[in-house]
Amino acid sequence: MAPQESDYTHYAFSIAPEDFEPFSYKLKQVGVTVWKDNKSEGQSFYFLDPDGHKLELHVGYLVSRLVQCREKPYSGMRFGPGK
Repeated sequence: MAPQESDYTHYAFSIAPEDFEPFSYKLKQVGVTVWKDNKSEGQSFYFLDPDGHKLELHVGYLVSRLVQCREKPYSGMRFGPGK
């Protein structure tokens, strides 16, 4: 099952910088499917689990990601009312 290109909904997991390369390397070695190339701030690895769920390993924090998204939103990204 191929993921829909227009749907960015996924679960992201924060990972320590020193663990990112070994963990993402292991995922590649076992043959996970990559569903997106990283174009956001920080290191990220986007992959599908065996059931086709979209997942992401990310070095960074939610706050830094949200700041980056406000400055350079993804196509179609919307933000709710904020203070």
